[in-house]
Amino acid sequence: MVNFTARGLMPPVFTPLNDDHTINYGVIPAYAKFLADSGIKSVLVGGTTGEHMSLSVADRKKVVDAWVVAAKTTGLHIQVQVGGAPLADVIELARFCQDVGADSLLTLPELYFKPSTVDDLVFYVSQVAKAAPKLPVLYYHIPSMSKVESPWVPIMKAGMEIVTGIKVGPPSLPQKPLSSEAKQRIHSKLRTLGLSK
Repeated sequence: MVNFTARGLMPPVFTPLNDDHTINYGVIPAYAKFLADSGIKSVLVGGTTGEHMSLSVADRKKVVDAWVVAAKTTGLHIQVQVGGAPLADVIELARFCQDVGADSLLTLPELYFKPSTVDDLVFYVSQVAKAAPKLPVLYYHIPSMSKVESPWVPIMKAGMEIVTGIKVGPPSLPQKPLSSEAKQRIHSKLRTLGLSK
């Protein structure tokens, strides 16, 4: 198993889109710099917030590449969510991430032919790990999106040789509403980056 070196908060980043829904790669360097300047050390690219499940494999690769390039000047740890469907695309993305210099992988379970047992899920994650053996692989346990309800403790026990860790999605963690002042500060920063109007 490969060591997982990310530390601190790891926000899931948005995939910036133009008005015509094409990807605005040009704002990613400024977005990365803003996060790094704000004390962020690691980011998750392609999580639910990044909407990668709605992008083509080619676009997902370009987004990953843009973040990896931005990391060279910001020092950000780049974790990429590669899971989904079909498995061949997941494996292709995992290999690509290793080749371009991402730091770690996160994988959802198969989303169409969902694993029906913990063993099936561990097998799936092992295929991702084999595709990128130099990267740590974490399992993304988010039943609200994946509809895979396997309890995550047995997944970790069964997959200890391949799974470096697990990200447990909501509603496992309590959420607190933002104050109106915090919302205004965030909106102002997003406008500065060209991510909001």
